[in-house]
Amino acid sequence: MIARLPGGDDAPLGDAITLAVWSLLAFAAVLFVVRVPAARRGTWLLVALACTVVALDKAVDLQSLAYELVRGGAHLLEAVLGARAQHAAVKAAILLGMTGCGVAAAVWWVRRDRPLDRPRWSAVLGLLLVVVYVGVRFLPGCASLAEAWVGWLVEAVAVALVASGIACAWRSTAAEVRSSRMS
Repeated sequence: MIARLPGGDDAPLGDAITLAVWSLLAFAAVLFVVRVPAARRGTWLLVALACTVVALDKAVDLQSLAYELVRGGAHLLEAVLGARAQHAAVKAAILLGMTGCGVAAAVWWVRRDRPLDRPRWSAVLGLLLVVVYVGVRFLPGCASLAEAWVGWLVEAVAVALVASGIACAWRSTAAEVRSSRMS
């Protein structure tokens, strides 16, 4: 999970709050996707999907599953390559590769949606912040990033960016709809 309330791993209130916030953001993004024309849905579909994944992570801890997959991949590579001494480096390479592929896919998808206006950039930047934080946090030597206050700060900034992006896009679309009705 990305963030927990101060007090350790047994902070169900923190998990419930972040689950509710990310679920609301996913719901708002889905409503917005339904509202906009098909040609402008690409980025907002990505935002809806990413918010849904983060909300699911809050409920079922997808990060632990991903970490176990990375660990299994590292053990498999060690067996094939005989690289036991480089265990941490192999895990880091797999994590960076997975994070890099995810970021590259998101950038490619977002770039298809032209023009990239401020609301889209805001929402995508918030989601990229989460992805990069999760990826970097698992790297060797980055244990200080796993502290609760760092997670809360990153998640608060990410939520603010995504929410402001959705809200700004919603307002601009509402203004377009009103002006088209008056024409």
